[in-house]
Amino acid sequence: MKKILLIDDDREDAEIFRDALETVNPAAAFYWIDGSGEIKSIIGKTVPIPDLIFLDINLIRTTGWDWLNMLKGEPAFSSIPVVMYTTSNRAEEKERAGDLGAIAFVTKPNSYTDLETALASLVI
Repeated sequence: MKKILLIDDDREDAEIFRDALETVNPAAAFYWIDGSGEIKSIIGKTVPIPDLIFLDINLIRTTGWDWLNMLKGEPAFSSIPVVMYTTSNRAEEKERAGDLGAIAFVTKPNSYTDLETALASLVI
């Protein structure tokens, strides 16, 4: 069973993401954290070590860029693939994501169907 973690500070976005993921891959286990707190105190303790992480850029306390740097800087998490999942579609942010080690950059879709399509290409 694939473990998918979403780091996003919007509960409604997380619920929509969870529903779409369940449709696309019912066997996947979904976990959500709001991006607050220290990475070491959350991943592996509050939620299991995931197989894939979706990470919003625009978080309230710690930015997605900070999270990505922390993830890639921690040996226990550095090999976990990270997908930047954000409202942005700016080319410079896509480039930065790749430079920092993200495997993909997904702009949050405007429709549920588009979200399912985006997830299907990454979680199956």
